[in-house]
Amino acid sequence: MQKYIPISIIFLFAPLFVFAASITSVIELFRGWISILIPILASLALLVFMWGIVKYIMSAGDEDKAKEGKSIMIYGVIALFVMFSVAGLIAFIGESFQIDRGGPMTPPVVGGLSGGSTGGGNTGGSTIPPRGAGDIEYLP
Repeated sequence: MQKYIPISIIFLFAPLFVFAASITSVIELFRGWISILIPILASLALLVFMWGIVKYIMSAGDEDKAKEGKSIMIYGVIALFVMFSVAGLIAFIGESFQIDRGGPMTPPVVGGLSGGSTGGGNTGGSTIPPRGAGDIEYLP
């Protein structure tokens, strides 16, 4: 059974990579899934905490049920703490490196070549001079 899990993951995500226009669209797709998944997980953690409170109150003096309710509450609090700590850490790192969280993602320009440019010349703030400028001879 364990050997089928990686194969099923590959088949699950293969259409994303086959039909994707670019890596940017795949990242945007994952970003959309995560933005839906995070509030759901936070709600589940809050429900676990509330369920622990209900179990603790309804224990009516039974030590085993009270202990079980306390442990459920502790797990809920730990889950909430971890989620909000990670969210705060991501926000802190994003602010530190001035990463925009809201807009569309633009891929970086590497070596003076931009991914979607169809025009000629110097694209994207490259330090490579255009053809014919200077003493450097470029190969065709």
